[in-house]
Amino acid sequence: MKIFPDLFNQNIRETSYPSLLQFGIHTNIKAMSQPKFDHIAASVSPKLLDYKKIKLHLLNGDVKTKLLLLQALRWKITLAQLNEQDEVLHEYISHDLLGLHGQIASDSGKPILPCLLTAGEAYARHLLQQFTARLLNTLASFRCGRDYLSVGSTVVNVIFACLDRNYADGIDILACDMMIAMLQKLSLRRQQRIYMIENGLLEWLIKHLHDKCRIISLYRLEYATALLMNLSLHRLAQARASKISSLLVSTLLILFSIDHSSSLPYINGALNNFLNNPVINEEARKMKGSNISDYLGSNQKTTKIRKHLEHILQIQRHENVNTPQTEETGDDDNEELDVLENELDENDPLQNYVGELNGETLLAMCYSVSSKIPQDAITTDTTLQKISTLNPINIYDNQHNNHLRNKRPSYPTLRCLYVQIVHSKIISFYIEK
Repeated sequence: MKIFPDLFNQNIRETSYPSLLQFGIHTNIKAMSQPKFDHIAASVSPKLLDYKKIKLHLLNGDVKTKLLLLQALRWKITLAQLNEQDEVLHEYISHDLLGLHGQIASDSGKPILPCLLTAGEAYARHLLQQFTARLLNTLASFRCGRDYLSVGSTVVNVIFACLDRNYADGIDILACDMMIAMLQKLSLRRQQRIYMIENGLLEWLIKHLHDKCRIISLYRLEYATALLMNLSLHRLAQARASKISSLLVSTLLILFSIDHSSSLPYINGALNNFLNNPVINEEARKMKGSNISDYLGSNQKTTKIRKHLEHILQIQRHENVNTPQTEETGDDDNEELDVLENELDENDPLQNYVGELNGETLLAMCYSVSSKIPQDAITTDTTLQKISTLNPINIYDNQHNNHLRNKRPSYPTLRCLYVQIVHSKIISFYIEK
């Protein structure tokens, strides 16, 4: 699927669109059972969506409107049949859904992503961060989506600023999971890795893993270690990491001690790459057996890990770390790596009350350029529906899982060459032992 940059240069101007959500629309339950209402719930073609209106509501809508819209746009991909996903993605990209490559003139070029990720009070901001990150992670799960998100450094800059911002109330846990997974998928692109390193993501990631690797979800742990491995491919990353070599080595040792075999190839890959730097290599050599035991303990399992680490260091000692490295790897991205994970829709905290527009019904009734809404199927009032009327605790406590379907299992996208090298070293180690 190709992206045509000329489509992104259109200057979008606001026109008058009455929004159903702005009038507190509620569907009539009796009307829902009537055949004449059935066509509303049918899937609306992505070609018929009013993207101008969608972008304006992502910018200016109330919080509940934004959440329902972000959820519906995500479900449009995750719940679609495989043969429908390409069309949805093509329309999203060609209309610059997130305003990454164009401007909305009536809002003085105000960007959409910062408005979604940084605005509002704590619990509202957390929800917007999470739902925005879920959609971004969904888009990044496809090569064409990575093409769209990887034009320039906009997405990396905004996401890292969100992760690095020192909010008193922190960042939403699920949002952080989604952001790190999305960044890992973008890290298949060489230029995106450079943007991440230059922004300071490497140092942030090392500290984050050092402080929280034992308490974060396995989903985040796996993607974070895979991201660390991809960043470690660059001499620039190795040079920056050498300034915090003690923290880096201790972080890797802690990661080795965690019982999660799926992350081991990425941790091994990162260690092998970082050891190419003389400063980091020297710091690792200082870690004698007693020092390693302080991190790993002394049980049977960690004894094997300690021997494995010593084996890696022995390999490195027999290599000339001062030899110039070969040219750094470029992009390693193809459609075979596309995968939709269950986590994209799992633990969705947004409650959809009976009679409330959501999903395909929301898109068909409010955001379709050809939609004609049966007047007897809806009722209106003059009260603007605000998320402030909802109990924020209930939003988090009531998990919504009714829209899951069977998806392929989740795993971070691998850089095949480096994983093969890591596996060969692991196998040779156990054969020798």
